[in-house]
Amino acid sequence: MLADIATSVDDLRHRVERGLGPFVTLAIRLVVAQGFFVSGVVKAANWETALYLSANEYPVPWLSAANAATLGIVVELLGSVLLAIGLFARPAALALAALSLVVQVYYKELPEHLFWAILLGWIFVRGAGAVSLDALIAPQGSRLPIPGSAAVQRMLAFLSRNGTPPYQLFIRLWMAEIFWASGLNKIASWDTTVLLFAEEYKVPLLPPELAAFLGTTTELAMPVLLALGFCARLAALPLIALTLVIQFTYLD
Repeated sequence: MLADIATSVDDLRHRVERGLGPFVTLAIRLVVAQGFFVSGVVKAANWETALYLSANEYPVPWLSAANAATLGIVVELLGSVLLAIGLFARPAALALAALSLVVQVYYKELPEHLFWAILLGWIFVRGAGAVSLDALIAPQGSRLPIPGSAAVQRMLAFLSRNGTPPYQLFIRLWMAEIFWASGLNKIASWDTTVLLFAEEYKVPLLPPELAAFLGTTTELAMPVLLALGFCARLAALPLIALTLVIQFTYLD
């Protein structure tokens, strides 16, 4: 009986992953690409501002201001387009991730920069997914009349096969640490937490004390499962719900 249930659940998991996984990856690519593309367009339309920023706000020691501004705009515009359509998505993701880290190191330390870099690193390791031009080209890649194309295909396959598990573990641990730290902060300042749920989060149909308890418990319990990789999909769902509550009721 239990074996039949486990088999059914595993079959459902594979069906969901095959059916929705490529479109989730596409959505991630489009969201990330949109942010970089808008930034590149704004800089290209205001060259003097882009030059000023490169010279004074985030100067790169090993590049002149003009070269840094030009390179940044090209990477943002070209890289975002390639990422969105899934053509040469891995090198595009790598270039955009490097740009995010340059901005993080030389300009302003923000969680968003690391967030983009980690997501782009995932795309570099895993690939653009089934809904991409890369997926259409890949089967023919080893037969292209380009020197080294077969070796590149083998290298990318090796990267996906051996790089995905450790990188996925890294993402799980990173996300778990964020929620766990948030939960500990809520416990340390419980009166403030209840006040936040009463005045800021305002979860419908739940009294502030109960909403604060459920939210804090979720942030403490689910990250443990996520970090261990035990029922990780089910553990991710309440964390997604909690994030959406904060997104739509408190902080966009």
